[in-house]
Amino acid sequence: MLSKLPKITLSKYRIFFIVLCVIGLIGYSQPAINVHVSFFDMTYSTSFGLTAAFGDTENPLDMLGLGESDISAIIAEVDMMEHFGYVRGRIVAAAVLYLLVIILLLVILGLSLFDKLKPVKAAILALSLALYIIVGSAVLSVPEIIIDILTGAVEDILGYFAALIDISNLIYAELGTGYWITLLALAGMLVMEAAIFLKGKISIP
Repeated sequence: MLSKLPKITLSKYRIFFIVLCVIGLIGYSQPAINVHVSFFDMTYSTSFGLTAAFGDTENPLDMLGLGESDISAIIAEVDMMEHFGYVRGRIVAAAVLYLLVIILLLVILGLSLFDKLKPVKAAILALSLALYIIVGSAVLSVPEIIIDILTGAVEDILGYFAALIDISNLIYAELGTGYWITLLALAGMLVMEAAIFLKGKISIP
């Protein structure tokens, strides 16, 4: 039965490509995003990623002594529920794309091992890189949206006195080590695919 399985022969190019693919998967073991919340001269930092989804991740609200029900009540009080629903939607969408990319990476790895469907593999690779860039962009935009929403709420409540309160540094997000590892691996694989394609299409006299 084992003799019927397809044989795997690896060229130097495929070995390097597979190594990059594995590195991209390893990136998921590291934090993809780091979030910093500053309040009353205290700064709380936490990280999010695939490993955090299966572990015990502390809630940033713990630093403020608040629960999700308290935050929901405050948001409802200042009539901001719709806006924060939009923010939650962006976060959920980014998380879904983040998980989709790791599935696509596994597909790319399988196609690379058996050297099958090269055009499909290249298309999936380009899609994965595009989706991953969207994830990073969406994640970085969330704190800015939250600050804008909160600034508007403070202005509505305090009027001119809102100028005395600076919340611009309340929340800050940055892309973590895991994100950059996977992004660079995806970019490296795509460059290799482009180089191989051009090598076959361009003949130098």
